[in-house]
Amino acid sequence: MNNTQSNSRCHLLLVCLTLSLWLGVAWSRPTVGPPSIKLKSTISNIAVLQLVTVDDQGQLHFKRIQDLHNEAAAAVKIMASPELAQALQSQQNYVVGYMAWQTDRFSKEVRPRPGGPVLMNLPGAEPALWASNPQLEALLAMPEAQSLASGPEVLELIQAGLSSDDPQAKHFFVVELVTRRAHFEQAAVQQQLKALITDPNTQWSSKQFILAFGGLNEQQLRSDWFCRMASDTLNLASTQVDQQGQDASYLSQLLDHLKHCATEAFPVNLARWVTGTHTGLAEAAIGALREQDLDQAIDAVEAGLTQGLLGAHNRQVLNNYLKRLYQEQRSKQKTQ
Repeated sequence: MNNTQSNSRCHLLLVCLTLSLWLGVAWSRPTVGPPSIKLKSTISNIAVLQLVTVDDQGQLHFKRIQDLHNEAAAAVKIMASPELAQALQSQQNYVVGYMAWQTDRFSKEVRPRPGGPVLMNLPGAEPALWASNPQLEALLAMPEAQSLASGPEVLELIQAGLSSDDPQAKHFFVVELVTRRAHFEQAAVQQQLKALITDPNTQWSSKQFILAFGGLNEQQLRSDWFCRMASDTLNLASTQVDQQGQDASYLSQLLDHLKHCATEAFPVNLARWVTGTHTGLAEAAIGALREQDLDQAIDAVEAGLTQGLLGAHNRQVLNNYLKRLYQEQRSKQKTQ
């Protein structure tokens, strides 16, 4: 793949990760599972579409190249954000999962969506639009019964897909692997999940999914390699985290798992997270400090509150937490 294509795909990923916040995307079968299965319903379409043009209203005009699930129209128009529209390239093929129909909740009548087709959005397909990818297309086109069986041919496609240098496609296959528990006893799968979560090229949202949905077993979570990775990340990552961003979820998972790690062997400077921009991470760091040493946690919060440049909401959160810590300290002193 040349640099232009690589940069275009990385740009596409960044745009896709923010779409669900404000673009009218359709959630399909919201429970977590393999996206290649969850995207399929009687009223959804998955197809390889070629982008013809983008009109002045931001609608993407596609023509059908190949159906992967249900029969798409010969021409499909989908509304998109300006950012997504700019990330795509005309005359290029994309794998697209969309909803052109809706079912009335009372009459159960199926009718066209009044606003036109919309992209689907669920874990691993955020949204359901990828640059053309042979493994992804093969998995989406696979009959549902065969896919549900999660046989060796499914695992082979997933493992091949995980080598993609397209982050959007790679995330799809990470979710596929983590949500197919049938393969988890295999040493090769466990090793692959370790490689993914320690790989600096794996995006944080994929790493967070691995942690949040049981991609690592108890032995791995207590291992030296995991504790080293967690401590290195928490010691080197910026504490200036967007309050509305996705990075916080991964960092919060790492903070939570510190309780399994020996603090002497894998020390983490938790105090610096107390005054970070994300209040949830500040509270998680205080909680981790409290588990280690209550007095140390109080000292860190008191020191944080002396900083002049601290947002009003952050200062309020620290003050409230400090009151609870003082209360706990007094209760302990009474029982001694």
